[in-house]
Amino acid sequence: MKLLQVAIGKNGYKNPAGNSARIELLGKILQLADRSKAAGVVLPAGFWAVEAPSRVSPFAKSIKKMIGHCGIAVIAGIDVVMECELSSGKRGPTSCPALKKGSGLGISSLPYYGFAIDSWGSLVGPFQQQSRTAKDAIYARPLNPEHRWVRIGEGKVAVLVCGEGHNKAYRQALAERPADAVAMIGHDGLGQGLVPTITCIARITQRPVLHVQHLAMKARLHFADESAVCHPVDVHDTLCAPFTEGGPWFAWAVRKIRLRRVRPS
Repeated sequence: MKLLQVAIGKNGYKNPAGNSARIELLGKILQLADRSKAAGVVLPAGFWAVEAPSRVSPFAKSIKKMIGHCGIAVIAGIDVVMECELSSGKRGPTSCPALKKGSGLGISSLPYYGFAIDSWGSLVGPFQQQSRTAKDAIYARPLNPEHRWVRIGEGKVAVLVCGEGHNKAYRQALAERPADAVAMIGHDGLGQGLVPTITCIARITQRPVLHVQHLAMKARLHFADESAVCHPVDVHDTLCAPFTEGGPWFAWAVRKIRLRRVRPS
């Protein structure tokens, strides 16, 4: 099974006004996936943005309707960008007073969602990001890996949203009910802990791990194989200019996934 791993520039990031350019970009990426014979596309968390939690599910359904039954699966994320963020120009979970530590809302108020459309056009999710760090993982709801499985061709890919990759309980759950690969869809801010995190997930699950996020042009796309060996690709190797004025650039890599011999029930 081949997956198209896609990194995106920040133009239009966390801004609902940028959604139309990113929808058009998705069409171009699907064409690339088709030429590359990739069964699925993995896009970053926050690839699109909406103004309220109530708009997440309708937006995901609109993407499902747009893709239809093209036969290529899509994994991506939708962020809720609140009015206080739009007016201040700041982005992130601490920029809105209602989400600051001690507000009493708890970690489940994270305004970040993952979703997918599988190879048969069925919608998976949306599912809310449950934790950001190893410390706040204690507040996360238990993970049922099957709720994060995306059917892609003959295989299945499990999805973690950004900081959930640091959640030890989630890693163990994925090891106990393994898919064929793990997609960790990140937001931005590539940190030094990323490579150790994805290689740890690969080692525990014995499955390959893809990571995607919004990147700088000097960065790399990271992938750990089932032996926990990392295979980075420089963004500049496949950098594609924006297709629309003010739209984001993107870079990509085709990753081959060897399917598990014993299929999950």
